Amino acid sequence: MNGISFFADMPELEPIDASQAIPADEITWERILEEEPEVAKVFAELKSVRKGRRQQRWFRFVDNHGTSPKACLCKLVGWYARNPRLRSQEAYRVVMERMWHLVL
Repeated sequence: MNGISFFADMPELEPIDASQAIPADEITWERILEEEPEVAKVFAELKSVRKGRRQQRWFRFVDNHGTSPKACLCKLVGWYARNPRLRSQEAYRVVMERMWHLVL
């Protein structure tokens, strides 16, 4: 951090390693499901909710201890994905775009 720290007591974050991520032009919905089948389970859970309630379920952040569909998906795709092959902005974008089509 250039030697300047605005929050002296805040530990420096480890850089995100995206070196093993699938190239952006090779990421598809099918490829994501192949790499991380749990994504399909989160979507199945959302589909099981009555259409008018899906947004409420998606956005339920209070007192859910990281179990909302979005919190689950953030552990599966994007910069903090447990699978290093899905640590990319493009993987996150593909999944979130599909989610919005389902929720809205």
